[in-house]
Amino acid sequence: MKIFEIIGKIILYLFTGILFLFPIWLYLIGVFECQSHIDFLKNNWLRFVIIVICVIVIVLVFTLNSLHLKNSNQSNSFKDEIWYLLKNGKPAWMLGLAVSNIIIALYFFIPSTSPVDRFGTSFTVFIGIIAIFLGIHILYEKEAPIIGTISLLEKLNKDLERFLKSKGGNLYFVFPALNLGFYTEAIDRDTVKEGIFGFDEETGAPCLRGNFSISKLENNLRAIAKSGNFSNRKAIIYNDVEGDEGYLQKLYMTYHYMIFKKIDCQRIIEDRRALEIAINSYYDENRNVVEKCVESAKIISTHFDNPVKVKPNALIQPVIVIGDIVYVIADYGMPYYDVTGKFFVPLKDEGQPVELICWRRTDKALANQIVNHINNFIETERNT
Repeated sequence: MKIFEIIGKIILYLFTGILFLFPIWLYLIGVFECQSHIDFLKNNWLRFVIIVICVIVIVLVFTLNSLHLKNSNQSNSFKDEIWYLLKNGKPAWMLGLAVSNIIIALYFFIPSTSPVDRFGTSFTVFIGIIAIFLGIHILYEKEAPIIGTISLLEKLNKDLERFLKSKGGNLYFVFPALNLGFYTEAIDRDTVKEGIFGFDEETGAPCLRGNFSISKLENNLRAIAKSGNFSNRKAIIYNDVEGDEGYLQKLYMTYHYMIFKKIDCQRIIEDRRALEIAINSYYDENRNVVEKCVESAKIISTHFDNPVKVKPNALIQPVIVIGDIVYVIADYGMPYYDVTGKFFVPLKDEGQPVELICWRRTDKALANQIVNHINNFIETERNT
């Protein structure tokens, strides 16, 4: 990490702490300046007793919950949501702090003709504004789609970790390749990071060195498969064999060419034969990333029970079902499959890794309906 980034973070956290403590400091000034310490304690002893009792009750409830309800999905979900809010709600926290302090400062500049407890009121404003911004953030997180592959992987991993602690349930993946985000995390815009690839010590599968979300996804799926508690693990993916039916490899070949040869792609996109030759030629010179992506996807598919491998034009709507949680995925920007030419065609003017758009919903009835539909599709596919 660069020294300027470290200095910037220190300054940011310092000012954030000041913004957080300033309204509390004002409130304490108002408390102890308006009355003497002894008078204040005498007049408010009952409030202190009630607050202490409430704190003790809350601590006892959470302690009993952690001791006796360790497998409670609701409890784990609540704790995860609080942690997620603390980790990902920084813009809401900081904006709430900034706006509340500005309003408090303006409030103290307004002249008053009557005695008003401005200190207590300012603290109420402080708490209220932060609550409003956090509420907006939570509402957006719940209702708005998940935009971005990395954001999707973070939520998926949290749900899979909770799912692993449960006693059983359905785990269904419908997606061209099960190593979601492997390609996105393996490259940057200009250079393929060859040194970033490693190999998993247990499976020998290609992995990414470092703390990457896709590595956590593979670990979670492997742990679920090993646990023996989840027998209903099914997947529908592109055929990943070698040769003419190796649709997964063809997809990655075209995708890799589309990302790194955008200008050449635009120039010859109308000439399908020239395009196919260019894609194959680029693959011959840059096999490493494509081969690692395909191999990684193959290994992850082994964590499911006999995955169904289909042609690209036979793949149904990409979706993930984890227990009662449903992820409906839209992968706009991926190369499309030309049935006539039997190869993938890159999209014009697309030169960035695809950012998946996903809608997440906890709905048992919807999850069961999708599972039934996928089961019917799998049965039909295997009988044809």
